[in-house]
Formats: sequence, C-alpha cells, structure tokens
Amino acid sequence: MKFQKFFLSVHLYVTMFFLPLLCLYAATGILYMSGIRNTGTREKIEISGISAQDHAAVRNALAERGYDFSDAEVSVLSKTGQTRFGSPLKTHVRFSGSENTVRAEIVTPGLYDRFLQIHKGKAGSYFLILGFGVGIAMFVAYISGLIFALKNPARRKPLAIALLAGVASVIAGFLFS
Repeated sequence: MKFQKFFLSVHLYVTMFFLPLLCLYAATGILYMSGIRNTGTREKIEISGISAQDHAAVRNALAERGYDFSDAEVSVLSKTGQTRFGSPLKTHVRFSGSENTVRAEIVTPGLYDRFLQIHKGKAGSYFLILGFGVGIAMFVAYISGLIFALKNPARRKPLAIALLAGVASVIAGFLFS
C-alpha cells in the first residue's frame, strides 16, 4: 500500500508542477488552430544596392534607418531560407533578397507570439528542457493514472471502452484525413 501511495503522490505533484506549462501549450495550440497566427507588429523595408549575404552591410543599412541589430545573433531559418538577426522572443529582423536588393521585415512579437515560440520549442534551452519534462510527465501521469483506475474493478469496463473509443478515433483520424 505504501508503494501505491508514493506513486500517487509523485503522480499528483509532477502533474501540478507541469500544469501551468501544459495550460500554456493548450491555449496556444487552440489559438493557433483557430487561425490566430500573430499579435505582434511587422514593418517591411526594402533596401537597394546591397546583397542579403553581406550581413555587415544589412546591419549598417538597418542602423541608418534606426534599427540596431549590431549585437544580435545571426541564424538562417530552415523553412524559409531567410536570415534572422536576433531572438524570435524579442524585436528581430528577418530578411532575404537577391544580389542587389534586401527585403527585410522588422518583427516585434506580441505576448501570444512569444508564448507560441515556447510551444514550438524555440524559446531557448530552459523551455526546451521543461518541454521534454512535460512530455515525459504526461506519459508517466497517463500511464500511472490508467494503472490506478484499472485497480478499481467497478471502473475497468467503462475505462476500457473509453480507451478503445480513443484509439478508434485516432485511427479514424489517420484514415479519413
């Protein structure tokens, strides 16, 4: 009996610890699926006479327009091929272009945009570690909750039906999507 009490306590405390981050994931996921994509501000700038590959020239041209990204880290975005100066959690610039023209977009993320970066696992190593913790904790919490529930003979059949209905809905989603 002590074994079961210990695991029930672990189940409850781990679940409560990760609950705020799980709620954040749920809220940002719901908003994203509802069509909300950003809450920040964006300003588009076209700069002629420089190459997008010349990062120093792009930084200087942006500084002349009042945007200082001199200390910002440089990253290439894998999905779009654009280059970014700065963190997606703060005001940053994304740009691309040809040998003669740079198309830059200055992005100041809103609160939802910053939360979405956490959801996507792009908000730094701290939130990445917490995200892995959430995934592991959810798996452990669901399995331990299932074990606790199945120990109750009166709930075995209804829970087995609910589990099979959930499995069937996931399979149907894959088959008919």
